[in-house]
Amino acid sequence: MREERTIAWFHCFAGIAGDMALGALFDAGADFSSVLELIRRVPLGGWDLDSKRRCAAGSRAAGRW
Repeated sequence: MREERTIAWFHCFAGIAGDMALGALFDAGADFSSVLELIRRVPLGGWDLDSKRRCAAGSRAAGRW
């Protein structure tokens, strides 16, 4: 039996902002706990991550406020 999965493709020819990439992943349905677990593998300290959904002026957003 084949495992079903979703693949995200980022074509960042001019770079990408990390917060925008994370917001896009969460808005597309990525599991917050799974993403956080993967990010914690990077050996860097001094950061924190939380998420909230917001709708302002008819636009949806995922990010930190």
